[in-house]
Amino acid sequence: MPGFAGWPAGGWGRWLRNLKAPSSAPWPAPLPRPTPWHIRKEALLLLDFPLHARRRRRWRAEVGRFYQQAMTRALTQAAETRVQRGLRVWKMYNMGFVVKSRNHCVGFDIHPGSRRTGPLSRRQQHRLVELLEVAFVSHPHFDHLHRGFVQLMLAAGRKVVLPPRVLPRLKHPNIIRAPREYKEPIRIGDIEARCFPGWQRMLSPNSVYVVTLDGHRVLHNGDNTRHGVYFHLSDAGPIDVMLANCWAGFGLWGHLTGARLLITGHEHELSHTVSLRAPFRYTYSKLRRLGLAPADGNPAPPAGPECHILNWGEGIDFRPEP
Repeated sequence: MPGFAGWPAGGWGRWLRNLKAPSSAPWPAPLPRPTPWHIRKEALLLLDFPLHARRRRRWRAEVGRFYQQAMTRALTQAAETRVQRGLRVWKMYNMGFVVKSRNHCVGFDIHPGSRRTGPLSRRQQHRLVELLEVAFVSHPHFDHLHRGFVQLMLAAGRKVVLPPRVLPRLKHPNIIRAPREYKEPIRIGDIEARCFPGWQRMLSPNSVYVVTLDGHRVLHNGDNTRHGVYFHLSDAGPIDVMLANCWAGFGLWGHLTGARLLITGHEHELSHTVSLRAPFRYTYSKLRRLGLAPADGNPAPPAGPECHILNWGEGIDFRPEP
């Protein structure tokens, strides 16, 4: 979208703040199940308008305020939530997720956010570090690996799992290098993780993680486009929750996981140019083409995993069947 031509009268900042209500307020964490798909779709497609736009000074200020409100809410909920059964998942920035079980809390590809729009403050990052036992990093690209956050985790005595060749000069007893052989699990207390060696196109090695928290398995694929690794997922056991990059071809392999809940990520990575920034409409179109989206107004779930598209800071529960 070229600039802000056609922005609603009264200022786009006010419009964005008003839009925030239908996209977030009716669904305090956790989201109700089943989620009103068609209403959320309308709200998130409207939210594409201010987020899928070229960066300008006023844009940075208003989107930054919106982002801060979302992250403040997520951090508060993550600190206060006590999970009794299953998992609670919060979507953070880009492919960042926080996953909490009854006894554990871990993060995947945690990044404070775009410096152009007001990322998490140092204080907010410390608050998140206090919640996490382990941070998993999929690959070294700037929108997935944040060295400052890694250093905060290590300074606080937390564990950080890195792919074999990421930050090779960084030495610390709390750094765990993902093994090159996926059949060899990583054990961090009662947390078990397996690392499947993937790649992002021809750009970078990318670890696909399957992490077990209190008996529930979560898959996070980073930016992986080497789909052959997914044929080995059966070695890790059945997947409960799949955290899938929206543009990395999950339709080609999602059926291999047998996951019950799929949550997409990597929408609106604000450090990317508009042409490389995936809007919500891209994900909705992909789910529709794959037959994973219910028809508008039809609450019946489709065949395959239950799918959800979340905005920054939103959380959702995974509750296993009794």
